[in-house]
Amino acid sequence: MSRATKGPVSVFMGGTYVRAVPGFQTRHFEVVMGRLEASGRSPSHFATMPNVKTARHQTIRACLRTQGWLPGREIVVFSDGDPSLADAVRHAANSDAVHILDWFHGSMRVQHLLADRW
Repeated sequence: MSRATKGPVSVFMGGTYVRAVPGFQTRHFEVVMGRLEASGRSPSHFATMPNVKTARHQTIRACLRTQGWLPGREIVVFSDGDPSLADAVRHAANSDAVHILDWFHGSMRVQHLLADRW
């Protein structure tokens, strides 16, 4: 059986910025979190941020491998549309990945646009 026929590994990702308290610290940083799912396996999770010994792509690659991913297996990334999230998975896998905008984040963007107009 081919590695590519086992079905895709799905990666659900999001990020947020942690901001320092004004006047207390001047450092802000981004935290990226994810959930990986593959057929027949329990989901696995990861979180990365700057100044951690393990680089973001290494953390994601290790999590991909816990889901049985090997080079040649399809990866599908669901995110809020930030291209850097899918790029991080592509870098970790050293291959292409399908990037899909999840509808929750898409609908939140539309709601913000409508709220600003009314």
